[in-house]
Amino acid sequence: MSGDRQLVEDAKFAAQAQMRALVKELLPDPKGYFSGAYYHCRNPGRADRSVGSFFVLLTGPRAGFWRDQATGEQGDVIHLVQLALKLGPGDAIRWLANWTGVRSLSGPALMAKQAEWREEAARSSHEDEREFDEQRRRAKGLLLNGKPLCPPAFGAMASPAWRYFTEVRAINFDRIGGVPSLLRWIPAHRHRESGQELPCIVAGIVDQAGAIIGVHRTWLRPDGSDKAPVRPNRKMWPRGIAGGVTWLSRGGSKHSALEAGRRGETGIVIYGEGIEDGLTAAMGEPEARVAAILSLYNLADLSDLACAAGYVVLRDNDWTKPEAVAAFDEGFARIRSFGKPCEWISSPHGKDFNDLAQAEAAGAL
Repeated sequence: MSGDRQLVEDAKFAAQAQMRALVKELLPDPKGYFSGAYYHCRNPGRADRSVGSFFVLLTGPRAGFWRDQATGEQGDVIHLVQLALKLGPGDAIRWLANWTGVRSLSGPALMAKQAEWREEAARSSHEDEREFDEQRRRAKGLLLNGKPLCPPAFGAMASPAWRYFTEVRAINFDRIGGVPSLLRWIPAHRHRESGQELPCIVAGIVDQAGAIIGVHRTWLRPDGSDKAPVRPNRKMWPRGIAGGVTWLSRGGSKHSALEAGRRGETGIVIYGEGIEDGLTAAMGEPEARVAAILSLYNLADLSDLACAAGYVVLRDNDWTKPEAVAAFDEGFARIRSFGKPCEWISSPHGKDFNDLAQAEAAGAL
């Protein structure tokens, strides 16, 4: 390995062991915050007005990996230096080598430092893992302590969450066998960026074994007439829910996806990005199991299900950016790799099938 290549590897290794200090140096965002193994802030490479889509991974072998979910851009720790300081590759490597101190180290001194970095990386990873487990526990508690979604009692006003789904989004829960158990709501939930307490829909995110691993939150206007005018008005918490979904219907079965697979029950599984779009699909195809994947980029992280005889993926009509198109193609290739019948479909009207349902309910079609 050449001296330059060794310098790059040493600088990356040293930086990965000190990611919390590095992001404080490179990304001093007053709105930024640490969350388990992730740091969230605004993207310094564009006019990013709110925290939400940009994050940096702090621990593990991929520490320093960053991604902007809004644009699809991503990179490693050297690309992070380039992005934050607007440097070319060579200058970014030299800056990182100077910041970590590896440029001035060699021989036994470098070996001693490498041992320190390994110890620091292991300690940091252990602490972040404990914090991540705690955040998952709190997220589960947030869901379970939420209020059930239900129609108003006689003479009472509908809750903001019920009004949002049934009146604004044209969802008829009777057509899908009732309100999904993973959907609840909170009358007043703090929105970190705006500081407001607003009604919030909480959707549980589960892994393939059915364990709750996080939540998806949607803040609403106080009267439920739309999503709240705050940025962002939707969030997943915590990070690290790759492959997790929110199940919205069981397709007429009494059993969960896991139990159905064990029993040999199979049928079509429909995946949509959003909760409202998924509920609309469940209304139209009551015999299919439907889940919201909550992020386009999660499609590539899904695993094959024993209960799935085939798959249908709902494709939004507003995925026009090259990054989004590439993400969908990658995700659909993942679904196709399961070796089962699969297809994608898109709505003939609006952004998605919920736009179509709203238009039909309003008599606009």
